[in-house]
Amino acid sequence: MLAHEMMAIEPGEKPMRMLTWKTTAFHSHIQPRSHEDRFPIPLWETWFCQSLGVPIPVLFANPRQCPCRQFSFGHYGDHIQTCHRLSATLPAHEWIIYRLSLLLRSVGHRVKTHKITPAAGNERGDIEIQDYVFLPHGEDDRIPPRTLVMDVTMTHDRYGRTTQHTNGALSHRVSSTGAHQPDGALNKAARMKIRHYRQIYADRPDPIVFLPIAVSTSGRVYEDFARLLFLHAHREASILAGELPEESEQFRFLRASRLANLKGSVGLILAKVSAIRVTIPIDLSTRPFIPLPRFLNSRRVPPLLNQSLVLIPQQSA
Repeated sequence: MLAHEMMAIEPGEKPMRMLTWKTTAFHSHIQPRSHEDRFPIPLWETWFCQSLGVPIPVLFANPRQCPCRQFSFGHYGDHIQTCHRLSATLPAHEWIIYRLSLLLRSVGHRVKTHKITPAAGNERGDIEIQDYVFLPHGEDDRIPPRTLVMDVTMTHDRYGRTTQHTNGALSHRVSSTGAHQPDGALNKAARMKIRHYRQIYADRPDPIVFLPIAVSTSGRVYEDFARLLFLHAHREASILAGELPEESEQFRFLRASRLANLKGSVGLILAKVSAIRVTIPIDLSTRPFIPLPRFLNSRRVPPLLNQSLVLIPQQSA
């Protein structure tokens, strides 16, 4: 989907660009500047212990049975990350959509997280960016840019609610050569989204480009999402560079810095979401803050919801 965009950045010979992604590269983005940049100690402990595969303190101190009545929460968070009966995934899912939409607004595109263009019936993606993808013109220069719709899904790298495998064992597949495929579950989730949405959106009278944002609780991302971040960093650099030529080393350094900032911000979001999915069933105070649900119109707040959102400060005597 992004092949033409990647080629348009550096025309001429086809470059072999290697994009890297490090799941722990977000540490430099943990700052006390705002609530979004902080990483509270309980969430940090949860993410750190889950990454190492050791018992999570909040689960070890609060053993309990899962509402599905088939498994207990356990000490490692694998069942909480995979159980569909728990309500922790919904607020975490809404928060990651909200945070990603803020990052994608940086170049001036209109980003929508509610009233998304439907694919079929009530089925639709999570994020819509209008006029974002530029297709190759060829001899026809009248092809307008197309809207991009993305759907977010988060997978877990270990079994947590199965009776056929050992819960806690890695769920990724092994290839015919015996090599492990750590992105197996990630790629499978992305292919399911592509089969479900891409052709339906492409067959519309006004074709829409679809891209799955598949991520894992370990911080890994789908390859097309990594390419999208690179393209977005290129556009951010183009705006900041002014008349600086794109072939110059100064522009490439600026683009690299913008890409590092995006990768760090996304990595921090994924780490916090992975921890939030574990802590919400134990401590509701760890629910992330979202200004408004995506399905509400921000221009008109319902009266009942308005009372719960407005904070009236106490007047001093």
